[in-house]
Amino acid sequence: TPTGQMVPFCEVARLVEDEGYSAIRRIDQRRAVTVSADVNQGLANAEEVTAALTATITQLERDLPGVRIDFAGNKRETAKSLGSLKRDFVIAVLLIFVLLVALFQSYAQPLIVLTAIPFGLNGAVAGHFLLGYPLTILSMIGLVALTGIVVNDALIMVDFINKEVKEGKPLFEAIIDGGRRRLRPIILTSLTTILGLAPLMLEQSFQARFLIPMAISISFGLGFATVLTLLVVPSIYMIVHDLQALATRIWHGPAAAIPKTPGTSAGLA
Repeated sequence: TPTGQMVPFCEVARLVEDEGYSAIRRIDQRRAVTVSADVNQGLANAEEVTAALTATITQLERDLPGVRIDFAGNKRETAKSLGSLKRDFVIAVLLIFVLLVALFQSYAQPLIVLTAIPFGLNGAVAGHFLLGYPLTILSMIGLVALTGIVVNDALIMVDFINKEVKEGKPLFEAIIDGGRRRLRPIILTSLTTILGLAPLMLEQSFQARFLIPMAISISFGLGFATVLTLLVVPSIYMIVHDLQALATRIWHGPAAAIPKTPGTSAGLA
């Protein structure tokens, strides 16, 4: 008491026992609760679980305006990794373009070679669908690695056509001859890579299954790009040449000399 005397606690207060928080966590100055769990990889993966929870979480946020639910853990780390992979993919394509410009001394022909990259990406997605594997972060890593591999076939094709044209062969004949004479090297180059990754795709151990999506991206992407490179890249080469010839005639007049290969300069006849 104020006078310094001792009195029973029950005479000055009422004691109520209740549960309390051992710790209060805040994120961005808002009280937060963390809910965590481990995913049974034999039944589902983190992406499938979060996708299944999206509708429930949206409904909770609608019913409880003061509540905000954010994903962390595996999903947040995956989002960060995908962001860095997008940046790395763009850097890889730009570096490949710069190297090809230095090789061909042209801005148009590197673009013809780079058309093989979308072919490979489509093949990688088709491979995951056919084998029943979801696209994972390792699949994305395989796609970035694939960008530097699929351009090899188109590079061999375009370089051979350029050499044939410089030797005086007409462009159409050079394209046909390039497809015929480069068929075996292109197919063998792709098959060696695909067959080298085939045992990994057939492996059933847990450690190997972790890497299978990356092998699928590279193998199916390369196989798909090889077939389309033999068919589409020569056609694109001819189309680019025709477009450049049309632009030259419009800019310099009908008497202008047509470049022998796409991307080279032309004078007046």
